[in-house]
Amino acid sequence: MIGIKGQKILVTGASRGIGRAIAEYLLQEGALIAAHYRKSSQPILTMQKQYGKEQVFPIQVDLEQPQAALELFQQALGLLSGLDTIVINAGIFEPADID
Repeated sequence: MIGIKGQKILVTGASRGIGRAIAEYLLQEGALIAAHYRKSSQPILTMQKQYGKEQVFPIQVDLEQPQAALELFQQALGLLSGLDTIVINAGIFEPADID
């Protein structure tokens, strides 16, 4: 693995599932994370408590809204004073019958 200690990374959908697992891994490796969530802040706050406020930066944005991606990117840039990587993970899966 390429060294990621100190890298500034935005992870979308970081509050659960694959996004949370990615964020946790990056944090364990020493990255600084802008952790995006839509509704559930508690998992992000738990990560922040575990790794510290200087390593986890929560950002609440609803990416279904127009201009939200730009807002998210701007907040992450401001909080981390730049970005090295973005992990695009946020998404919603709604199972449906296939006809």
